[in-house]
Amino acid sequence: MQVMRLLVSQQIDHKTASLLLYALQTASNNLRLTNFKPDSRDVILNVRDVADTVLDERVWEEEDFPKEEDEEEAQAEAEAAAREAAVRNERDRKRREKIKAELADVERLTNAQHALNHLKSVGQFGPYAPPPPKRPAPAPAPPAATPKGA
Repeated sequence: MQVMRLLVSQQIDHKTASLLLYALQTASNNLRLTNFKPDSRDVILNVRDVADTVLDERVWEEEDFPKEEDEEEAQAEAEAAAREAAVRNERDRKRREKIKAELADVERLTNAQHALNHLKSVGQFGPYAPPPPKRPAPAPAPPAATPKGA
């Protein structure tokens, strides 16, 4: 921002401003590659020990840290636990879907039972309904008259 202000007020020439802005652009692009976390072997936990520490000296020994094998083993255990959790979650999801389907079936059956009970109560279905009236059987047709002696 100061470079822009100096450029606009003509206190800096164009070539110098472009070099400064290019340097800022390069620095900002490199910024994403930096790591500001200190190396754990260089961290001093007690402030009173700072005066006793030589510059660029390792504060911790290698034995103070877990070996990579331990870290790999812990990573493998974490991955196995994550896989098991995923399997459990999938199994639980399938169980929930099955229970939802069973509940929907129960609800449909309950609704059908309610409808059947209603029809029975109004006398339109089941043993409570009066039987339909019987139609009289058609009378047998009289035998055709046949001449005697024929």
